Amino acid sequence: MSDVRVRVKSAFVIGPVFLLAAYLGGWVFWTVVAVVAVFAAGELHSMLPHQDWQVVSSWPCHAALLAALLSVQLSHYHLLLYIPPSLMLLYLLLGLAGTSDWSGWVGMMSWHLFTTAYVGLTGFWLVLRAAPGGWWYLLFALVITWVNDAGAYFAGSAWGRRPLAPNLSPKKTCIGAAAGLLAAAAFAAAGGSFLSAPIWLAAAAGLVVAVSAQLGDLLASMLKRGGKVKDSSDLIPGHGGVVDRIDSLLFSLVAMHLFVAAGIL
Repeated sequence: MSDVRVRVKSAFVIGPVFLLAAYLGGWVFWTVVAVVAVFAAGELHSMLPHQDWQVVSSWPCHAALLAALLSVQLSHYHLLLYIPPSLMLLYLLLGLAGTSDWSGWVGMMSWHLFTTAYVGLTGFWLVLRAAPGGWWYLLFALVITWVNDAGAYFAGSAWGRRPLAPNLSPKKTCIGAAAGLLAAAAFAAAGGSFLSAPIWLAAAAGLVVAVSAQLGDLLASMLKRGGKVKDSSDLIPGHGGVVDRIDSLLFSLVAMHLFVAAGIL
């Protein structure tokens, strides 16, 4: 079976489940986002750039992420400020209780703090969904991201020659990136009427969301290069792992949230 067919089949299983949870919102969506975050954090833990950093399991990072997402869901945003120092002190206490060799602890703690911040961007999904009209803004951003991905993939496969970032992701091409941006802007311009937004503003929002998606994709490629892996895992047939599937969304939904929070859309 070709890679494209496998990707499509996986997408037809995962996509509706995620969209249904997003439509229902509330604790249903929170649960799905929390599961996604836990799996993504586990994958990043397995991608630690140096194996001697794996001095403790990923459960402290998972706990920090769940605490962060719970704080967002309950709108207690001030509690987010306590998570980084709490996580650092937890690692100190774990080290004091069970090690005499501290060589890998600083590296692991730094990586897990980054993981908490990186995967914690899923909290913006919850904030966007909870906004007035949030389901429609969330759906708009999701489809823009997927249109960008599809446009980049198919145009890059057909006509792409010059690599966009050869040191990070040799298969991504300049033609593919440009096609993805144009496709996303065109879709956003056509779909902006559902949000009562002017065509030019909807197209601009689509372009910013798509650029954010592509940058998120490149950042994930950088992380995988650092971890010397091709995919974050093999959990999702045809797509790799959870990080491979959400890397664009982590940043594209932040961009959409900025438009909504600023009252531009």
